[in-house]
Amino acid sequence: MKIKIIIFLISLFIILNLSCSKIDVNEVREYADPMTENLLIGRNEKNYEKYSKDFSDKMKEAVSEEKFLESIGLIEGKIGKYIENSKKFNTATKDKNYIIVTYKAKFTDESSDVTVRIVFEDVNGEMKISGEFYDSPKLRK
Repeated sequence: MKIKIIIFLISLFIILNLSCSKIDVNEVREYADPMTENLLIGRNEKNYEKYSKDFSDKMKEAVSEEKFLESIGLIEGKIGKYIENSKKFNTATKDKNYIIVTYKAKFTDESSDVTVRIVFEDVNGEMKISGEFYDSPKLRK
């Protein structure tokens, strides 16, 4: 039974990887790295303008300043603040109209790496942030 599950998961992983288009990682990192660092530092500083500077209009609608401040308490309460310049690029994939960039980052109150996923989309020829996700052992508790 375990072997069937493992085979299924490997097959699913291969299918998902084949369904994603190839992208130029260096090109993606040129915009993704600084935009992600800015977002994380803006979060540390509780500075909504800085944090949301590169958001798409839809993302700004979804994450108001009030929701931003609420999310800070939820995340900082478990893993602390982002340690500036600690993020390390992990992967970049394309799924339909989105580029998903994953980093491993350090936060002050989390002993393990925190996975930071930032979703980008092309809005009228300009890359904008349209999603942000965090994962770590403490956040899963």
